[in-house]
Amino acid sequence: MMATPANPLKAVDRVTAKFGGKDVIFAINRAELQGFEVAIGEPAQIRLNRLSSGRATIRDIREVLEYAAPPGYGRKIPTDHAQLMAIELARSFNTHKKRPKTFVSDVLTSNPPLRYAVLAQGTLAAALHGIPETASHFDEDEEADVG
Repeated sequence: MMATPANPLKAVDRVTAKFGGKDVIFAINRAELQGFEVAIGEPAQIRLNRLSSGRATIRDIREVLEYAAPPGYGRKIPTDHAQLMAIELARSFNTHKKRPKTFVSDVLTSNPPLRYAVLAQGTLAAALHGIPETASHFDEDEEADVG
């Protein structure tokens, strides 16, 4: 995460990012965290722990970013009780249908996906704990130079 001029004491619940050449705001509404956990099949904190420890899979990164992306860029977090039950039922029968393509999946396919692990980590940390405003910006061009 790159620091931007901001109040270092103010905690925020989102990350602004240059992603796929566009300015995008990634956020998971705290009221939708339970639906997010059902959709990913595990507690959000467990996912954050994997992202933070460097043991995340590409799927881990993609799911966080797709659910945190704004409408039209990723996937909607299920909030309806029937949707949540359908996800649990499908998981119990181990039926996985191919996910639809999204802007997020296209960017992760076109670029090295692990470049975006820190974005997924920051986005999930922002939703669960809040992050300093100074750490709430990601620029894929600057991150690409790290290595």
